Amino acid sequence: AVAVLLAVSGGVRATVGGFRISARSPVPAAVLAAVAAGAWWALARRARSVASDLESAWSRLERHSPSAVLIVAVLSGGVAAIFATNSASGADASGYLSQSLLWEQRRFFHIDELSSSGVIDPVLTTPLGWRPMFFPGGQVPTYPPGLPWLMAMIPGTRYPGMVIMISAAIAVWTTGVIATRLAGGVTGMVAAIMVATSPVYLFQSVQPMSDVPVTAAWMLTWMLLIPRSGGSQPGFTPAFDAGLACALAILIRPNLAPLAAVPLFVIGLNVRRLVTFSLPIVFAAALLMFLQNMWYGSPFRSGYGAADELFTFANVGANASRYLSWLVTTSPALVLAPVGVALLWRGRSTRALAAFAALVVAAYLVYAVFDVWSYLRFLLPAMAVAAVFTGVALAAALKRLPASWR
Repeated sequence: AVAVLLAVSGGVRATVGGFRISARSPVPAAVLAAVAAGAWWALARRARSVASDLESAWSRLERHSPSAVLIVAVLSGGVAAIFATNSASGADASGYLSQSLLWEQRRFFHIDELSSSGVIDPVLTTPLGWRPMFFPGGQVPTYPPGLPWLMAMIPGTRYPGMVIMISAAIAVWTTGVIATRLAGGVTGMVAAIMVATSPVYLFQSVQPMSDVPVTAAWMLTWMLLIPRSGGSQPGFTPAFDAGLACALAILIRPNLAPLAAVPLFVIGLNVRRLVTFSLPIVFAAALLMFLQNMWYGSPFRSGYGAADELFTFANVGANASRYLSWLVTTSPALVLAPVGVALLWRGRSTRALAAFAALVVAAYLVYAVFDVWSYLRFLLPAMAVAAVFTGVALAAALKRLPASWR
């Protein structure tokens, strides 16, 4: 585990009490692990206990999987904290961080004195992540308010990576918990590791951007709604909490708002739970429409433009080939997800999760076409779900093998 962490993160370096601690190469940890495995194999063969040792180890993995998933999540958050950029390194990051300052100052828009006279073109004085308002000198954010609101909870911009660090840990933990509830502890550990080591996830977990937080919010929604194995449907409090998480996901990335209908299939026909879940979402939608009407002149227009300007079916072919190529190149194991879906297809939660992931992908197939692999980040919520079902497929395959082969 240490070797894998060092390999995917590039190593760690810190100073504690004046002592420098550095670990860059995964080779020493991998060699020690190989030596320990070889020593165990020799001793176990001599005692003719290879099969029983492996069965015992498998049982321990199942029993201690919650702790293992939590450790992976904490390590993931640690990697995000250590390597966080903490800077406005691009248009998106600049827009989110500057908007968080706007909310911290309790203002809805910014007044630019240079363009307020009407002499200078307001486009020339509007920074990245902002756009001119309908009156001279007014400037409003381009990006949705969800992530900036979270950032504004931490005064100033001394450590904007805090929100991303916490989100990274939550995304990994909730993915592991969901997988554990669907198919057992080993499945949960595999799913958590799959997310934590995904290149696009690692890349985005150090950026002050919305991709990891929206993934965390959606996966938290599903975790609160999916019952434990053999358990009953969630009560009113979990349903309301899930509604809050879903509302946050919508405020972070509004174009996925229609997907809030998918979790209703897990809740079922209980009217009180449906209403409890829906109330925070309705409030978030109303708040978002109010802001969009103030900023852009229509409750249905975003800072990016009108829907017909952003989405077209003509983009499906180009986007499909790019996303598939990037996925196979960076996270090839996730192509096993349909196998896991098939194994658990009878479950209501499985069908709901699969529908959600498919709709996330569909939403971005018709979106604008990009040529950089990091735009696979749009699909992170779907990739987290794919990690769940990849874990199901791999754990099922391992269980079919003799203990000595696992």
